[in-house]
Amino acid sequence: MNLKNTSNPLLLGLILCVVGVAAAGILAWFDGVTAKPKAEAKIRKLEQSLGRVLPENAQVGRSVTVDGVAFYAATVDGAPAGYAASGSTTKGYGGRIEALVGISPDGAVLTVAGGRAAVLVTEQKETPGLGTNVCNRTAVKTLATVFNGSETSGMPANRVLDSFGGISVSDVPLTIVKDGGRIEFVTGATVSSRAMTDLVDNVLTVYRDNRLRIEEATK
Repeated sequence: MNLKNTSNPLLLGLILCVVGVAAAGILAWFDGVTAKPKAEAKIRKLEQSLGRVLPENAQVGRSVTVDGVAFYAATVDGAPAGYAASGSTTKGYGGRIEALVGISPDGAVLTVAGGRAAVLVTEQKETPGLGTNVCNRTAVKTLATVFNGSETSGMPANRVLDSFGGISVSDVPLTIVKDGGRIEFVTGATVSSRAMTDLVDNVLTVYRDNRLRIEEATK
């Protein structure tokens, strides 16, 4: 039979169905094969990110999720060192933004190595060159940093994210400077700046309102 010249709709439909089923099977198999490596990579990324927003040598213990914010308890030499809080907002110019915020036991945004505020965006779809300037901590590579390896250590500066350093639960609600508040913003990326402010504000508010519950659940 010359399939190239056939016009039988039943035969063509059957062939299309077989091809579709085969393609679906291959995709399902591939997804199953890659599921475990993807999950492991996600865990590694989370562990690395947690380490960047918590004090040096902090050990991450139990976690609890309250009002959509996940709190990962941390200790240093057995003493409480605060939490890495994973929060999100849908108010970004490109939609959802996710970030980790390191907070002290008394509810202040931590300052980590290099004097950076412990705020790290983990997922975002903001406009390149505008909203990304609000969200990204991008290291500037020079010959010196390449040779001494410092471009991969600590967290690069970000004017907006670093303005959260020292902000505490007593300072909420938070607003950007343009709106009369204390948080820096990027001209041309006001929506992204407000979205990040909303995210950190929500994390601090949830911690303030549920501190005892969070402490008890993560002992």
